[in-house]
Amino acid sequence: MSSINLNIDRLKSEYYLNKAIKEVIVLCETYKDAQKFILEDDKYDFEWDLIDGKFYDKINNIEKDIAKSTYGVKTSDQAIEYLNKLLKKIVALPDSIKNRLVKSALASILTFMTVQSIFNFSNKVEASNIPDKKLVTTVIDNKLSSIENRKTELKKLENKITTPRTYSNKLVNAIIKHEGKSLTSYDSKDGAYTIGYGHAVFKDISRGDNSSKYPFLKSYKEYEEMKSRGKDIVITDEQAEQLFKDDLNTASDALNRLLDEWKSKGINPKITQPMYDAMVSMIYNMGMGTFRKSEFIQLVKRGEFKKAAEAIKTTSSHMFDTQKGLIGRRNTESEIFNGNYPT
Repeated sequence: MSSINLNIDRLKSEYYLNKAIKEVIVLCETYKDAQKFILEDDKYDFEWDLIDGKFYDKINNIEKDIAKSTYGVKTSDQAIEYLNKLLKKIVALPDSIKNRLVKSALASILTFMTVQSIFNFSNKVEASNIPDKKLVTTVIDNKLSSIENRKTELKKLENKITTPRTYSNKLVNAIIKHEGKSLTSYDSKDGAYTIGYGHAVFKDISRGDNSSKYPFLKSYKEYEEMKSRGKDIVITDEQAEQLFKDDLNTASDALNRLLDEWKSKGINPKITQPMYDAMVSMIYNMGMGTFRKSEFIQLVKRGEFKKAAEAIKTTSSHMFDTQKGLIGRRNTESEIFNGNYPT
């Protein structure tokens, strides 16, 4: 069956190749200056209006037939066999026409080749005895140069993509939704009291206690004394907003220091705004010390972003039994990391 298909491909190739060449010959006979314009470079575009409108249709048909004549070309050896046949058939045609026919054929042949395959093909062409070898190798070299230029441009574009340095408004809304707002202090059951938008003041000051920075807050010891007398710490909306903004900035600054540390060591994972926001949310919630020790951040460091997004869901899982809301928060952070902000 494969032998039959191969013969069919060869017959089709021969048919369309002969058809294209016949059309070129007729075109040259009909339009005496056709060789100046046919399939030529863009520099001749301004002269197309001097030619009969039917010329366009004939040009398109020739290019389509040349492309169809390469359909059976699957390997480098088949490509060389095809080019050898093509070049022998068009040897008597004007150079400008010959060049464009070869370019059209190679454009179709090289389209589905990898860069390595094109390199290998170029080496085989160099070692072959096909006519007009220089023309073929020039077209291939131009294709490789085009690929390299494209890769260079993409690299430049990639380098222009900078890592975010602050959180987005979308994150602000997401955190407010999860934290809620309490103008009255309450025991968060993890060795801290919480107030505002999840601002925690810990009993163990090594975990974080900046209550002395704000005259309207109390230390955890003072909080316990007030609770024993049946009193709570109460703040205003403006004070809650101040704590929220400061805590977000603290989390963002801590993340920036970590990313800068990585950068100084040549570690540069491509962090997007959603990834950055998710990490700020996690630091806001769990603190930088715990965040740095997580499996999640090691995956980010290695650029394993899909695994990192999944790892968020189980980060701090030892607290899920006592803090049920943490499960939903981690799922939301995982979604944000993937670019899906809550609505």
